[in-house]
Amino acid sequence: MTSASVKQRPGQDEELQAVLKTIQAFTAAFKSYSLYPEDHVFSRTNLEKFANQLAAFLASYGELSLGIEKNSLIYEGEKIFAGPPEENNPAYLLTRDGVIRLDFFQGIDTVEIAQLFRILNRHRSAGDESGGDIVTSLWQADFQHLEYEEVDLFALEGFNFDLASLKAAPDESAAAAVDRPDAPGPDNSRTKTVNTIAETTGTEATAAQDQSPARSETVTNLLRMEQALKILAITPEEEAILRSYVEEEERTDYTNDIIEILLIILISQKNKLHFTQVLKFLEAVFFDTLNKGNFHLAYKLCSNVLTIRNRIKAIRPWTLDLVDSFITSLSLPEHWTELSWVNNPLLVTTLFKEHQKFLWHVVRMLTPDIIFTLGPLMGSIGTDNIDVRNELYELIAGKARKDPDAFNTLLAQSDENINLLLFPVVEDLGSMAGEKISLQMTRHASVEVRRAGLSGYLTHASTPDFAALYHLLNDEDDVIVGRLLTILLSRAQPEEAEALLLRYLEQAVTEGIEHAHMFEYYKALSQCGSFRSVKLLQQILMESKLTQMFSNINSVHKKGSAIALKILGTEEALAVLQKGVRSLRPDIRMACQFALEKVK
Repeated sequence: MTSASVKQRPGQDEELQAVLKTIQAFTAAFKSYSLYPEDHVFSRTNLEKFANQLAAFLASYGELSLGIEKNSLIYEGEKIFAGPPEENNPAYLLTRDGVIRLDFFQGIDTVEIAQLFRILNRHRSAGDESGGDIVTSLWQADFQHLEYEEVDLFALEGFNFDLASLKAAPDESAAAAVDRPDAPGPDNSRTKTVNTIAETTGTEATAAQDQSPARSETVTNLLRMEQALKILAITPEEEAILRSYVEEEERTDYTNDIIEILLIILISQKNKLHFTQVLKFLEAVFFDTLNKGNFHLAYKLCSNVLTIRNRIKAIRPWTLDLVDSFITSLSLPEHWTELSWVNNPLLVTTLFKEHQKFLWHVVRMLTPDIIFTLGPLMGSIGTDNIDVRNELYELIAGKARKDPDAFNTLLAQSDENINLLLFPVVEDLGSMAGEKISLQMTRHASVEVRRAGLSGYLTHASTPDFAALYHLLNDEDDVIVGRLLTILLSRAQPEEAEALLLRYLEQAVTEGIEHAHMFEYYKALSQCGSFRSVKLLQQILMESKLTQMFSNINSVHKKGSAIALKILGTEEALAVLQKGVRSLRPDIRMACQFALEKVK
């Protein structure tokens, strides 16, 4: 950013130089605010410098009125500061958000100045998710010693299209003129031109006059056409130049012009149907720009539509729902999956690198539905593009905070890779959302995801609902089962743990479920069980079909129930074991002997 050269005028040299010093202090102070925290020594020092310089100027000249135009600051017609269209240029920020004048008055202090810098800094990124802009924030701040003027969007409301002014094609116009009875006669100038061409044919035209009227007219017309073609003929050099013009025209992209015209039409529309139709055109242009990688144009379109929404919502409330529906439609994954580059991360990370930041700005303005596009995209980006990956992570985290249910659905639909990549987002969400999403993850097909889900659930849930974790009792992963039983015995009430284990063991016996962890469940039951457990354990141990007597079917359950009875050690439990030892059925007798020998 540079200060513009000031043309000094007689009697105004001191004033312009004072303005220049004040603006230099202003830009330096804002730069500090954009680089350092508000309470940093650099921020405070430069704020004080600007406040003192501004106070000195106001004491001498009463007020400081700055015009803002094309990223520059103007004072009484003189451009005193010009900078590039970058976010650390305060003139650019003000221009971008439609501020065309800023006035400082005597009495302004560091509190108001700091508030101004805070507003500019807050809206440095045009994709700020707060949904506001500088004009709105200035209005809300209600400054006492600072005034502003914004561009009058509604000055364009007189803009109309006169479709009647569009003329028909030349041949259509001519035909229409012939068909109308009251059509005026032929243009005299044109008649003169044709006559001149005919006269130049010399003796050929004279010869034609000696023929019959019909033949004479035909010959004359042919002679005229031949002469006209000679006049219209172009040289090879001219043909090459003309072809280059056509090719250049075909290569020219008028998307930017189309966007600006559509935005102007949108502002001027007071008809709901027409407003909707313009939005449909803009939606088509939006995805066309995305498909070509022109993310800067997509950002321009989207940000201006939102600006229009905020400016006209007071006088045309019906536009709110229409624009919100428009933004929602721009966010739907079915539109994004049709883009050529979405499934080709190489294009995102290399070909479109120049405009990537505008893509991220666009995404911030969209609804959380965009998360269903961002998730798979992040999963396809390799670790060699960590910057893009980090950007996508931050965008997904922001959308997840706004709509945890959408994030939950994304993880449920995604593979192990995406679930594990985005699991830190779950940990950063509030306890309620984190608990719900973690619980859903415990049902994922991936063991690693289920482990992470169980860990997250136990972290977020202050009082775990073990009934909600019932399905994990049938998990075959040692880590999951071991942790679940440990937490069940340490954090659940004995009655709750006993009821859950009894329910599962009864189901396992009925459905013939026998996996490696079954003994662990019986041992856990023996640690929390009571007289209520003896009845089921006795039933599992003592019931036996003749066909199963000499087989290993249900042997795990019989041995497990016998071990649980032995560990319980109550008089009733031991009586069941003693009865089993004397049983005539080998499977019962062997299970009881196994328990009595193994458990001391």
